[in-house]
Amino acid sequence: VDGILLQLPLPKGLDADAAIEKIDPDKDVDGLTEVSAGRLTLGKPGLRPCTPTGCVILAKRALGSDLSGKHVVVIGRSILVGKP
Repeated sequence: VDGILLQLPLPKGLDADAAIEKIDPDKDVDGLTEVSAGRLTLGKPGLRPCTPTGCVILAKRALGSDLSGKHVVVIGRSILVGKP
């Protein structure tokens, strides 16, 4: 297994936090584990969440490769998109 993607939200009766804790941070493709989130926040090497990365790629295609000084609005506060 090269990567693990946990589709959230989980059905009722399943504990998302417990499921996330079981993911190996080195295989966490969405950056849901505490270790993965810490690596991202600190700029350390590791996998990067695909949805925010895709947003950056789209922004660079639309606005040019240098996004310095640009402003963005993120609507939502999900662990997957709003926080990274």
